[in-house]
Amino acid sequence: MTGSDIAVLLGFLAAAIALAGFAGIVTSIDRRAAVASNEVISFRVSYLVTSAVASVFLALLPIVLEALEVFPSSLWRRCCVVSAIAITVLLFSLVLARVRMRGKEVGLSRSLFATNLTLGALAAGVLVAGACGAVAARGAYFTGLAYLLYLMCTLFLRMVAMADAAAGRAAKTEL
Repeated sequence: MTGSDIAVLLGFLAAAIALAGFAGIVTSIDRRAAVASNEVISFRVSYLVTSAVASVFLALLPIVLEALEVFPSSLWRRCCVVSAIAITVLLFSLVLARVRMRGKEVGLSRSLFATNLTLGALAAGVLVAGACGAVAARGAYFTGLAYLLYLMCTLFLRMVAMADAAAGRAAKTEL
């Protein structure tokens, strides 16, 4: 692993920690004034934090394994396996949570949800290809981390937009 690999991994780590930290601030909005249901707000927060924790773990995994000198010749391929499993579990969890939310999904964008799942499935496929050696494993691993960052960003932006709409509604009712 090169110094630039470590820099990229630490960049993903910093982004995950920052987005998870700001999620706590955004969740302090008045849920009564929000455009989304309580279930959707909880869904966004929980999966933002889950994605952030997965990103932190996956960003540190190759660094720790290399420091321990574990799997030196197949480090990236083995990390791809772990990442593929983590992303696949996250995707199944997202689908199950969405199914349990039926009828209470006010404020949840179906097209964004479908896009997130599709891109997640593509990322998992790239990770499997990296684990098999069909594509460069290091690039595949970074693709998995990029997907998690994308997922966190979409969840965070939707939360910020929801908070902004809630603040606008609250301001109108005070007038």
